[in-house]
Amino acid sequence: MKKLLFLLIIIIFTGGTGYTQIINEATSKKLTTGIDIYTNIWLDLPDGIKQGAVNPGLSFFMLYDFQLGDKNLFFSPGLAISTHNLHHNGLFVVDTNNNTQFPVFKDVYPDINYNTNRFSLTYVDIPLEFWFNSKSGVRFAAGFKVGFLLQSSIKYSGDDYLYGTDDNLKFKLYKIKNIDPYRYGLILRGGWKWLHLYGYYSLSNVFVKGTGPEMFPISVGATIRPLKSWQKKNK
Repeated sequence: MKKLLFLLIIIIFTGGTGYTQIINEATSKKLTTGIDIYTNIWLDLPDGIKQGAVNPGLSFFMLYDFQLGDKNLFFSPGLAISTHNLHHNGLFVVDTNNNTQFPVFKDVYPDINYNTNRFSLTYVDIPLEFWFNSKSGVRFAAGFKVGFLLQSSIKYSGDDYLYGTDDNLKFKLYKIKNIDPYRYGLILRGGWKWLHLYGYYSLSNVFVKGTGPEMFPISVGATIRPLKSWQKKNK
């Protein structure tokens, strides 16, 4: 997965110039690349579960612009890799019915302290966006995206609650049980030239219904488009 992320980042921040030898110039000008930088605000967390003040996330995307009837309107499908993080005071446990529970950590281990307790999700997304691009550089977009789970993980660093030793315990656990492999939600963007405000509202829960807490993220932040990606749209 790290190699895939690295490749997508290189494509985005070179504005796709490394691929102009493969695709023609007209096609290259229709590609839009960028990065969304945001914090995640998690809704419908179980009682007692508190989230960190900042839960950072990133989304690297590439869109292909189809011009509609008006020369300033575009339909832009694409591909993205997106991450969502949750710093929290809970503990994911699986009960005897194979359902995932999310109790408060201190309720289960009252004498345990920790430095890191993070839940992370990574998706491959297919965004479908409608853009309005003015000659002045003002741009607005609204759209929808569907995602496919690439990776889920828990990262912990703190007192050893598993073996009861005096050592510091560090681990990263993958493939969290009962995560829904699909997700979908709404996208909004708006800004000027290479910098936009960004918002994403999930319409689906993180866990499969009936097998875990009914929680989901909204994301608020900014979109940065590499300069070359913006300039070629305005020549």
